[in-house]
Amino acid sequence: MSIKSSIFEVCPIFESARFQLRLVSLEDSWDLLECYSDQKSAELFNSDNCTSDFNFSNIKEMHDSISLWLKEYNEKNTFVFLYSIF
Repeated sequence: MSIKSSIFEVCPIFESARFQLRLVSLEDSWDLLECYSDQKSAELFNSDNCTSDFNFSNIKEMHDSISLWLKEYNEKNTFVFLYSIF
């Protein structure tokens, strides 16, 4: 895929036979909570310059974080969260 416009106009989707990278959505909350609530995974997360440690224990925390990521994206800030599906 060739990127000819700003990622804030159209967020590109990259995919192969094994994965897909796309902009995160609120519908991803439950799937992401499965990862972000895992203590062993949390030790590996890079939370430098972030507002949390990305160790969530409930769906509201996950939903709130995704909402913040999407707010940043919609305001055209430099932060873009892509969700990968395997």
